[in-house]
Amino acid sequence: MSRRLFAACHSLAAEQDRLLLDAQADFPDLWQSPPEVIEDMAEDRIRERRAWFAEREAGERERLLGTTRQAYERGRESSWREILDTEPRLDIEPQANQLESATLDSYLAIDADTVSVAAD
Repeated sequence: MSRRLFAACHSLAAEQDRLLLDAQADFPDLWQSPPEVIEDMAEDRIRERRAWFAEREAGERERLLGTTRQAYERGRESSWREILDTEPRLDIEPQANQLESATLDSYLAIDADTVSVAAD
């Protein structure tokens, strides 16, 4: 994953967490289910929560797009250490059956067992 994409995803996830915390603070009853809730009632509550969150997220769409775009651009100029706020651990010993690729901007590792190659 590139630093830009990681920074954008990290920013969006943080914004979504903030929206969820706001929702829980504004409507605590919506997020707390009594222990004896019937299955159908529980499903209704889940749908209600998802609808509320989707509505709130749609209302914040322009701001979310802006902050995500800014994070994407910041990722271009930032090191992994700055993005992660910690020093990445380098694993010098390659793992068995792992295919790796890296550029200045990105790193990708795939387990060889998950990749199927068509035979000629």
